[in-house]
Amino acid sequence: HLNISKWFLRDANWSPDFSTSARLAEGMYHLEGGAEKNIDGVLAATPELVRSILRFTGPIRIEGREYSADTMLEQLAFEVREGNYRRGISEVERKEIFGQLIAKMGERLLDIPLTRWAELYNIIQSRLDEKNLLLYFHDQKLQEFARARNWTGEIRRTDGDFLFVNDTTLGTLKTESVMDKSVRYTLREDPDGFLVGHVELTYKNNGTFSDVTTRYRDWVRIMVPAGSTLVGSNGAQPPENEQGEGTLEITQEHGTMQFGAYITVEPRYTKVFTLDYRLPDRIFDTLKNTHTYSLLLQKQPGNSHTRFQGNLMFLTPVVEYSPFGFFNARRSAQNLDIFSDVRTDQEFTVRVEKKDEK
Repeated sequence: HLNISKWFLRDANWSPDFSTSARLAEGMYHLEGGAEKNIDGVLAATPELVRSILRFTGPIRIEGREYSADTMLEQLAFEVREGNYRRGISEVERKEIFGQLIAKMGERLLDIPLTRWAELYNIIQSRLDEKNLLLYFHDQKLQEFARARNWTGEIRRTDGDFLFVNDTTLGTLKTESVMDKSVRYTLREDPDGFLVGHVELTYKNNGTFSDVTTRYRDWVRIMVPAGSTLVGSNGAQPPENEQGEGTLEITQEHGTMQFGAYITVEPRYTKVFTLDYRLPDRIFDTLKNTHTYSLLLQKQPGNSHTRFQGNLMFLTPVVEYSPFGFFNARRSAQNLDIFSDVRTDQEFTVRVEKKDEK
């Protein structure tokens, strides 16, 4: 889809599981001539982390240009795209500005007084919780410490229901910044004795054809519980310049069933992709035997503008549910609507009435 014949370090973060991508990135760093041998781990950061630190430190000046939290992203995009070209900097060196900015931020942080360390700690922890900063360590004790706090960006394991929507943009410039996305998930308990899931993804491209935005090209992977069975899907597209129907790629990785598809969204257009599947019997058995259903909704690292709405439909009345702050509507005794802005991973639990309960 990228129309390239080689795989580079810049695209090493292909796996939705960050530990997998981190190990690959480290290997590709060495293959591309990286000289540092004593690597302790790999960190991944989004622009939101940089913005947060710039708000904390204040603007930073590099070679007469000021970078602030409000203007940083636009300035860097301009420098990489045009500014360095005008100054005669080569294509290979055009992103050196990132390293310079990080180095200056590090110097500024080392000079902060002790009285502000707690403030900085809270900023970093919030970015970790929101997956704007991911950690991978070779030291297993450090890795377990980070994993226990959900800071490693790994695909999580659960005995209950699971949903993780992962978008991988392919040659879209900065179009991601102008996209509106929503995920609608419907769970239905069937009278025949199984659970059916329906996922509806909506993508709206608010951009135009410009130097910064273009058509949105996406390889989307929907991860659901292992053992799920495909019922049907709609909206997959073929690669650009090819005719016919798109195909759905089905794989099993990291303890999940993954459904992958290629989609494009033209500027000012909206695209809807849907997926229907039957959940594995073990999840229905848990509902039948313990009268409990749980859903783990995993956030994609760096994604800060996806809305989630769920509708859970059971055959018996709902007795209780948690966390209460995310269940905003109750259509009937058996039917719940749930909402989230997906800033962090979310876990929902529902207990339904036993058939003999009054």
